[in-house]
Amino acid sequence: MMLEEKIELSNEIIETALATYSRTALVASGGKDSTVMLDLVCKFARENGYSIPRVLLCDPIPMKENVEFCKLLIKRYKLKKYNWYEEFSRKYMGKVEVGKDKVKCCYWLKIRPLQDFLKKYKIEALFVAIRRDEHPERAKENYISKKGDPEHIRVHPMLHFTWLDVWQYIKQFNVPFNPLYLKGYTSLGCKPCTSKVKKDGFRDIDEIIAFVKQGKAKERAGRDIDKELVMERLRKLGYY
Repeated sequence: MMLEEKIELSNEIIETALATYSRTALVASGGKDSTVMLDLVCKFARENGYSIPRVLLCDPIPMKENVEFCKLLIKRYKLKKYNWYEEFSRKYMGKVEVGKDKVKCCYWLKIRPLQDFLKKYKIEALFVAIRRDEHPERAKENYISKKGDPEHIRVHPMLHFTWLDVWQYIKQFNVPFNPLYLKGYTSLGCKPCTSKVKKDGFRDIDEIIAFVKQGKAKERAGRDIDKELVMERLRKLGYY
């Protein structure tokens, strides 16, 4: 399937969700995938007369560059309805030693705050930018699936995208991307669980694309291995 066909399929999924649900939201962490999803959803919504979903921005424990990049996204996409993850996670900071127990940390600082966000705004459908090729647990997902606590629908318009597709989309449509990628990161998350994969970084997006095409490194090689191993447990608790 060519990139243009994948975009068309994503738009069909986006349309289904926007046409069916009035209270929608979107998680935009500042990473490449959620930025592409934000671009896809905003374009489709504005071109077809739908409201832009409320956006939940950044990570509970973000890197400084990520905070600045998310501020750029607010301006770039003229976001009116948005919240920072930190708004919902700060009250749980005392519940866990950050970064130590991955299940407890993600539960208290990502899952519970997400649940609070969904409940506060009575969100019916949540857009999430996971992909099948990222992780075996995410490969089990459907484009649209029911979730609980609170009951809502998860919408995954980029399941069929690959790591390479994401970067080619960014280049083709001149989508802004987080400067942390040029510093050598290949996947972004909270500060304690994210490290560089390419120590000397990348000069530009073309070098990133060439690196991805080589296939010599795993995309999530810079993510904490303990968290990767417990992804199934986390997703059962409500993680995306």
